[in-house]
Amino acid sequence: RYQTGTFKDAFDTHTQKRRFVEDRIESWRRAMRKAGGISGWVAQKEEDDQPVIQIIVKLILDLLANSPMAVAPLIVGLDFPIQQLLQQLDVKSNEVKVLGLYGMGGIGKTTLAKALYNRLVAHFKVRYFVPYIRETSKGDHGLINIQNKFLEVLSSGRW
Repeated sequence: RYQTGTFKDAFDTHTQKRRFVEDRIESWRRAMRKAGGISGWVAQKEEDDQPVIQIIVKLILDLLANSPMAVAPLIVGLDFPIQQLLQQLDVKSNEVKVLGLYGMGGIGKTTLAKALYNRLVAHFKVRYFVPYIRETSKGDHGLINIQNKFLEVLSSGRW
């Protein structure tokens, strides 16, 4: 928060070398002050840091798991189909629901699925997105391989 020691040295080096615009360096300083003001966990010097580190890593991985999938910006016409699919899925229901999208190649099925996934990802603790299922399911044991990957992801706790 106070930007002393190695933090001060790093900021001074960036300022002196003028590799970055001063506004950018100042935005970094503000971000560091803001981050320094956020309360968190305290590990006592005589304690083992491992449990605190494990908690922090799990929280970060959970946040990353809720990251949206990449969908091209400014896609026109996705809102209405997404609303229709959300009504069909009824996310507040306790029922298990499976959604399959089908159609000719290149009409936007994957884009629609990713956009829908982005709207839903934060609502579920367990979820798995199977991209490019046509290619993935081809060949010997294709669907079995997808099922095995599904089970592997869910049993590993990496969701």
